[in-house]
Amino acid sequence: MTPGELEGIARRFFELVYIRRDLTLASGLLAETFVDHLPPPSITGPVGPTAHFKALLDASDDLGVEILDLVTEGRWVGIRGRYFGTDTGGIYPGMAARGRRFDVEGIDIFAIDESGKFAEHIGIVDMRDAMSELGISSSGLL
Repeated sequence: MTPGELEGIARRFFELVYIRRDLTLASGLLAETFVDHLPPPSITGPVGPTAHFKALLDASDDLGVEILDLVTEGRWVGIRGRYFGTDTGGIYPGMAARGRRFDVEGIDIFAIDESGKFAEHIGIVDMRDAMSELGISSSGLL
């Protein structure tokens, strides 16, 4: 695939999840063998990531993303994004909604297979800033 094709696939996925909120179409872009290298345990297959995105979207009615940088190398796509919204449904599992805005940056790195589907994901979000903006400290509520 060309760098332009890889970029198009990545942008389409972000549009489907964060703008159109169409997780059915978005999950169609995830390979059956997809691996999300989150802190243990990793999530495999398209079902786990789709549930993760649904939980994020349910936790923030206005969750959005702005792609700040996008680079490709081989089959890999790297995205530096700005994630923003309001905690309307409990953005952290087990915590009540805070009703506060957040605006954080993150980096997502994806491997795209020969069929144009996402095969792997590695990501990191600035959780320290997110927790601070939401009034949460590492030891509890601020």
